[in-house]
Amino acid sequence: MALITFERLSRAEPPPILYHYTTQEGLLGILKTDSLWATKIHFLNDSSEYALACNLAVEEIKSRLEREQREDERKRLKCLLELEVVPNLKHFNVCVVSFSEDPDSLGQWRAYGGARGYALGFHGPHIQRQIREPRFALAKCIYKKEEQQKAIEDLVLETLGNDFPTENALPIGGDFGVHLMRLAPLLKSHSFHEEKEWRVITTPVFATRLKFRPGRSTIIPYYEFVLGDKKASYLASITVGPGPERELALNAVQPLLAHWNIHEHVRAISSEVPYRNW
Repeated sequence: MALITFERLSRAEPPPILYHYTTQEGLLGILKTDSLWATKIHFLNDSSEYALACNLAVEEIKSRLEREQREDERKRLKCLLELEVVPNLKHFNVCVVSFSEDPDSLGQWRAYGGARGYALGFHGPHIQRQIREPRFALAKCIYKKEEQQKAIEDLVLETLGNDFPTENALPIGGDFGVHLMRLAPLLKSHSFHEEKEWRVITTPVFATRLKFRPGRSTIIPYYEFVLGDKKASYLASITVGPGPERELALNAVQPLLAHWNIHEHVRAISSEVPYRNW
């Protein structure tokens, strides 16, 4: 079953630099392992993100079912509803890494602790090259309701245009569920549009390939997105978040870059956002 909605969205050319906001622990971990942690979508800060796409999909299918007169098409639409895709999407291990086009975002500093936060500038073309493995894709988030509805409509139409059994021969959610779960991380509330977010998204990952880290209230599953072993190839800059001792914090980054021998290739920058959280 070859659906093209997600593939089309993931063909967009990324900006020259994409920024990943993280903590002190995150910064040190990325440099040590040359990788980013793609978090299972259900464990992101806003755990309801994936539900937006699911609800839009149910609305689209029900709307088509009300208008459809052909019995064969009605049977196929009913099949999608009977697969109970929405409640069963929790079983798909789709993981994401988030980036922003904004190098100095107040909203992101608030989310990542300001004084304890960093914005790592990654070369967009390098990130795109690293996703050539079929397991990954890079795409820009969609915030406008009409564009979200169009993406879901296209996905449903593509599903109906492919052959699939209408009996109990599909796995839970079927291929439709798999593709919907990959599309889901791209659909975000318009209230977050200032984040200008891009995401690296995995295909569903086997549980045996996941790793786990401690979280605030539960362990968090994640999958490693490998950046490559040449730091100067993937990293362009490190912006130190707003804090009470910005000059000292900036000076601390300089020997860190020298330690990894990338001080001539990676810029150390201080945030200019007037934000205080201390």
